Amino acid sequence: MLHTQDPHIPYRLRRSLVETFGPSPVDLDGPGPDEASADNGAFRRAGTWAAEFWDWGRLRSGRARDELERIVAFYDSEIAWADRALGQLFEELESLPDTVVVVTADHGEEFGDHGQFEHGHSLYDELLRVPLLVRLPGGRHAGVVVDEPVSLVDVAPTLVHLAGAEPLPRAEGRPLFAVDAEARERRRDGVLAEAMLRGPERAAIVSGRYKYVFSLPLGHLHPFPRELALEDGLTGNVGKEELYDLEDDPGETRDLASREPETAARLRRLLFDYLEEHAHGLHLRCRAPAGFELQLAATATLAHVQPLGLEADDEVEIDASRRRLVFRSPAGADDDWWIVRLLDPGARLSLRARAASRMRFFVGGAEEPAEEASLAFALGDPRLAVPPGDAPAGDGPWCRVWQVAGAAPASGRALDSGIVEQLRALGYL
Repeated sequence: MLHTQDPHIPYRLRRSLVETFGPSPVDLDGPGPDEASADNGAFRRAGTWAAEFWDWGRLRSGRARDELERIVAFYDSEIAWADRALGQLFEELESLPDTVVVVTADHGEEFGDHGQFEHGHSLYDELLRVPLLVRLPGGRHAGVVVDEPVSLVDVAPTLVHLAGAEPLPRAEGRPLFAVDAEARERRRDGVLAEAMLRGPERAAIVSGRYKYVFSLPLGHLHPFPRELALEDGLTGNVGKEELYDLEDDPGETRDLASREPETAARLRRLLFDYLEEHAHGLHLRCRAPAGFELQLAATATLAHVQPLGLEADDEVEIDASRRRLVFRSPAGADDDWWIVRLLDPGARLSLRARAASRMRFFVGGAEEPAEEASLAFALGDPRLAVPPGDAPAGDGPWCRVWQVAGAAPASGRALDSGIVEQLRALGYL
């Protein structure tokens, strides 16, 4: 596998390649702080624009439009440079006719399209839509353009399938050239995406012409180190829903979540099916036709609490120690759902419920015999790892509990100063 770092911050000007697009609309030699005031914004040094010197406020406000256009010109020159370099490589590969070639990217880049810059903070198409070019031996399917969305998680299974090797045992994706019913059904349901670098963690599903986005607290789709501070999962944009019609509104400027609630609900169900299996943490999912109260007590801190599907009159309390949560639903709950992360992977917990009739508890996929409306368990209990399956039958109240365990965060390792400086120059530190 060949990983070309460019195009990537810091952007380096390839002047001759910029000019292949025609006369530049901006002054490529515009002033930097050495030549004008220190608040000029983008910093040009040795033909490089480095993100840490960008004046984000000026760029967002439009007061530095020439700066932004200059930055984009530098970025375009990096794309052209990468294109030329790959072309030279592909010429050499012509002597290997049985070679499969795949060209793709891990993300796009935002230049103020939705008020932000760089990547890792949203799931708009300027970040999600990347090239995926495949050259098959013998020129099979040459020139074919596939309009339906596919996912980068499909790339590795596709290469394994084309090589005639055994399928990857833990792959989430499916071979793009497979014709089995499961692969077709999966792509028809939708393609999933996640973001986690900055801000609330987000998950999205693209199905047909629509994209649905839901914001989660950090740490649910990916494990985060313990030392990251406690964050209140009930504030900010957490729980926000967005819906866009990508055919009528490819720029994703009109959020339709409140105007097309049925479409939003359909895609929410598809996305939540994914979260049920992949969102790391302890899951609590309850139903009670009449009002009920649920108390959760733990021997460790509740680092994140993410509610899904709550109603306007539902109430939640988290005590000062963040080890006890009380949830009340005066009008009852059709299917209330909580995802909880704790800082201690071996914490012990207890659940106690008050409802009009006895609450049935399910741990993993099995009902727990309980004379009282309470349940005690510990994280890591093998029973919690069993997928919950379909909702329990009957009209009475129930509460299902299961755990999706994530891989442990990688342990820290000292890097030498040279590597640290390289990572800093690339914008990772």
